[in-house]
Amino acid sequence: MGIQYRYQNWRREGARSLMHGLAMRAIKPLVPYRALFGVELCLEELSVPDHPSGDLPYEARFLAEREVLRLSEHEPALRPKFTREALARGDRCYAILDGHRLASFGWYATQPIVVAFGLYLSFDPAYAYMHTGYTHPDYRGERLHAIGMGKALEALTAEGSRGLLSCVDTDNLPSLRSCYRMGYRRFGVIRVLGKGERAWRHTSAGCAEYGFALSTSPDVEPAREQSEPKAA
Repeated sequence: MGIQYRYQNWRREGARSLMHGLAMRAIKPLVPYRALFGVELCLEELSVPDHPSGDLPYEARFLAEREVLRLSEHEPALRPKFTREALARGDRCYAILDGHRLASFGWYATQPIVVAFGLYLSFDPAYAYMHTGYTHPDYRGERLHAIGMGKALEALTAEGSRGLLSCVDTDNLPSLRSCYRMGYRRFGVIRVLGKGERAWRHTSAGCAEYGFALSTSPDVEPAREQSEPKAA
């Protein structure tokens, strides 16, 4: 992220966001540190503009496991190893298809998922956790990521889900703006310093309502959050 990008963010968001972005840019090369906002989207708050050409001219749906595996053989964005691990975890892939072409997709989990430095994030399984969205370059500018997420939310809500949860880096202003335009609400922040079992990790008070907790394994009850980093 260069000077021009930071200047544009300053124009849009103000000096506070600029200073935060510069601080994160300075810290990340020196120490393993992540700060992530937790965000929630319910169907009642969804705000997705219509497709520019009216009705979506593509097919949009959750893919069957065999379809995802077949697409991963020739779609670079669907990395085979990642795809197999996601499917084994029970994640589902919602895709927008232009014929046989994969125009856009996103993954939806109900089991703990790795969010930072090998740490697993557990969350209220009454929600689906949205992660790893992608739109093919040929289809960018059509808001397919937002449209696909909205349609996935509609389908999940019809199945009984309360809504979507996700995490966004606190200095990723374009992604945050996109989330807020869709109707996502920020409810807390996760911070991780270091890696593995010795990492300092913290979830803010607002995360408790959504079951957000960090651990080193999806099968281990998260330890009590530490008040300060452990000594190396």
